[in-house]
Amino acid sequence: MVHPTGGGDHVFDVPMLSNTGSAAVVGGDEELRDLARARSWLLLPGAPAPLRSAAGAASPVRESAS
Repeated sequence: MVHPTGGGDHVFDVPMLSNTGSAAVVGGDEELRDLARARSWLLLPGAPAPLRSAAGAASPVRESAS
């Protein structure tokens, strides 16, 4: 028997996650994370927010010279 895995990041993903054998929430809004805790779904951190310059634009990530 196949047990599919599903991942989501928004409460709108609940129907899909509910129909998987193993659900994981990646980042996610607080409503989804609360539901994931109640259903014992795996909770993973989301991607970090991009760095912002003083002007508010996203700053490129620079590699340090080693």
